[in-house]
Amino acid sequence: MNNKCIRYAKNGNGSAFLYILLILALLSSIILTFISSTINYINFTNNYKDKNKAYYIAKSGINLSTYFISQYGSNPVSYQELLNKIAPYESGYPILGGKIKIFVINNNSKFNVNQLIFTDNQINYTEYSEVQRLFYVLGIPSNILENLITFAQKYQLSYNSLELKFMQLTHGPKAKQYLVNVAPNTNLSVLNTEYKNSFLTIRDLMLVPGMRYKYYFLLKQFLTVNSSGLVDINTAPYEVIESLSPLISSSAAKELVSYRINNPLTSVSALTEVSGFNSSILSSIVNRIEINSTFYLIKSAGEYGGAKVSIKSLYNINGGTIQKIYEKIS
Repeated sequence: MNNKCIRYAKNGNGSAFLYILLILALLSSIILTFISSTINYINFTNNYKDKNKAYYIAKSGINLSTYFISQYGSNPVSYQELLNKIAPYESGYPILGGKIKIFVINNNSKFNVNQLIFTDNQINYTEYSEVQRLFYVLGIPSNILENLITFAQKYQLSYNSLELKFMQLTHGPKAKQYLVNVAPNTNLSVLNTEYKNSFLTIRDLMLVPGMRYKYYFLLKQFLTVNSSGLVDINTAPYEVIESLSPLISSSAAKELVSYRINNPLTSVSALTEVSGFNSSILSSIVNRIEINSTFYLIKSAGEYGGAKVSIKSLYNINGGTIQKIYEKIS
């Protein structure tokens, strides 16, 4: 009888001990989970705070740049002064316990993509380095620039071959959205029945492999395809505007000059809103005119702790007013 009691007591104590161990293990698991969640929450909160601070540092770079731009406006001479102001920030400048990097590019002197290649089909590295910096600030992959160079080296072709190339590449709804078929243009420079240039219009950039519309939208503000220059209908004297076409009367040209004082044109197509100009006149001069608004591209990168935030903004100066037309935060 005594042996049975002792055996029963041992079995009971053993079960209780195991039960206690299970409870302790469960409590330990709960405590560890709580500690882990707390640590993760603290890390998340710190990262969130760092991200916020990095964002405000980057935003301060945008505000600082727009302040400098408002000081110097669109004057090409003053643009160099603007670059001198921005220069200390390009390599990284300590601010608010973090670091800021600022880049500004202006389109007063657009890069001519047709000058990237010499007549002997070699790369013009002087121009290339400038365009390379432009691609970097815009955040466009470097392989797109390489594709552009390859395209420019390959397609210095005769008109017939060039027309065939466009006809092949403009099939499909997506391509037709951006491109039109090539037609003879007497204003283009031709040498020995061949075009001197690889790109006939800025929209031809959409033919470059890998080029997306979001890249083209930014690039077209800073690149050009001709060095002779087009007539800026926002600034040209009425005599120059009148000389563009026999369809333009002297009174219509003077009307445009008066109209744009208070209503600067924001697009070439807006010309038809001016009295004396219609779609027929626009069609006859569309290849000879442009709206040369001044654009500033600002890229500001803020760093705080381990967090980084980059802001890209595109600003337009037209008629003395500054307007933000694009911004991307990453």
